[in-house]
Amino acid sequence: MARKKAKGAGKKKDAKEKPDDAKEKPDDAKPAGDEGEKIISEKTPLEKIMNFFQTPLGLFLAIVITIFLVFLAVQAVIMCLNEWEKTADLRHAMQLVKTFMMRKDSSYEDKDVKIRYKLNHDWMAHKDAIYLFVVQPQNWTESRKFCMRQNAKLLRVENAEEEEFIEGIAYGKHNSYWIGAIKESNKWIWLDDKTEVKLLYWAEKSPRKEDTTPDQPFCMRLKNDCTIPRKCWTDIRCNYWARSICKIKPLKKWMN
Repeated sequence: MARKKAKGAGKKKDAKEKPDDAKEKPDDAKPAGDEGEKIISEKTPLEKIMNFFQTPLGLFLAIVITIFLVFLAVQAVIMCLNEWEKTADLRHAMQLVKTFMMRKDSSYEDKDVKIRYKLNHDWMAHKDAIYLFVVQPQNWTESRKFCMRQNAKLLRVENAEEEEFIEGIAYGKHNSYWIGAIKESNKWIWLDDKTEVKLLYWAEKSPRKEDTTPDQPFCMRLKNDCTIPRKCWTDIRCNYWARSICKIKPLKKWMN
């Protein structure tokens, strides 16, 4: 009986020890299971972004960004159309010139190319001429020479409409602008062809009553702070510094 009890006690002891062993096995396997769950649950940045834009806030931001991009695209198109319209007159004139001159002499194609180049490098088109508003101040003589190097002439104003166009560009700029007239023998002449200036757009208290001398001539300039249309010309010694306006105009025979 004692032996049977001992054996029974031994079996009970073994039975108690087995649960401890059984507990150890799940503990050993548990870390691997946790790590696997973490790996599966982690999302890539792209997935996080996609999930964000599926939320109400994300959808709202997506709509706002889309509207903003469409607005920028529309503005870009409008700007392009405006720039295209600015040169419409010149394009029409140049097409007439090109068609006529190419019939006479194919070398005139190069002149058309030069005009187009100037339009893309600070020159401005108006009616049947192009203009360069030179920012660098110089005296009148140097300004005239600069325009000649551009195959142009220092501005000669031909009518009231052109005068108002020039005044609109010059207004509010940092300095006044030389134009191509000079006083000789107490008369104002366009120096490019020595003809007398017929249309005069003098500002109040201009021109000066002083007589001109060969060593100190008076030249004509356009005021940059003029507020009365067609009343913007003044005269001053030619050795003063000012900005200038160069002008190129196709020959009249090109337009026949």
